[in-house]
Amino acid sequence: MTLRFHAFSLRISFSFFAVLSLMLLLGDKQTALVCFLSAMLHECGHLLCLRLCGAKISALSFGATGVVIERADAFLMPAAQEILCALGGVGVNALLCLLSLLLRVHLAEKTAWTLFFANAVLGALNLLPVYPLDLWRALHAALEPHMAPERLNLVLKSVSLCFLAVLAVFCAFFQRYIGRNVSLLAVFGYLLIMNLKRRTMDV
Repeated sequence: MTLRFHAFSLRISFSFFAVLSLMLLLGDKQTALVCFLSAMLHECGHLLCLRLCGAKISALSFGATGVVIERADAFLMPAAQEILCALGGVGVNALLCLLSLLLRVHLAEKTAWTLFFANAVLGALNLLPVYPLDLWRALHAALEPHMAPERLNLVLKSVSLCFLAVLAVFCAFFQRYIGRNVSLLAVFGYLLIMNLKRRTMDV
């Protein structure tokens, strides 16, 4: 489904609702809703920073892998603003972690800790320099003015694959010694597919 408002498009695919429905059906409903809300507020952090920096948003796409923000092609920002926009979502997650601790006496204990851990995990995940996570985008913005495109691509690809390998070892350790976690495996699978897809496109 696509809604158009002049130069802005809002796209919502069936897969977005399918994933949300699976989260509600297969897991604890309160936990699923808190995680979903945290993810949406994470994207709102990016949108807020983009608007504060004067960027024009051309489209928002809601799909199985989350929300994709599309900007007008002609708009370029200084590196510092690009970094701010890349890390805006993590900033919101950090703020929500702090608020969950400050307001824990006013919230149900389970709700407060679910809010804290959901945002802590989401923020920590996006601080991995793995394509297409937030820190990878921030590194791209920071290094782009100082490196040739080919060199920049090689460096970021190497960093992304190295940390992806570390994440693979962590996932194997977690599954073997701590317990089965389908969400962790799904995240790793998504990142692996995205990196392999990007590598294929670069060839």
